[in-house]
Amino acid sequence: MNLKTRKVVASTEKNVKRLVDVCQKHGPLYVQNPQVVAHISRTSKWLLNAIGKLNGEKSPSTPA
Repeated sequence: MNLKTRKVVASTEKNVKRLVDVCQKHGPLYVQNPQVVAHISRTSKWLLNAIGKLNGEKSPSTPA
């Protein structure tokens, strides 16, 4: 990944983590619509796992 892409991924990861935090069970959003918030939380955690895998991959320009 080039520097610009890394910054976008890092920013996205930070914001998704914030989203997971506000979607905690019995949090302010959870009370409004538990089913939707649970779905958002699951999807966000999936995205964080995918970002983690992406960050773990070495780009071709990175020496081994």
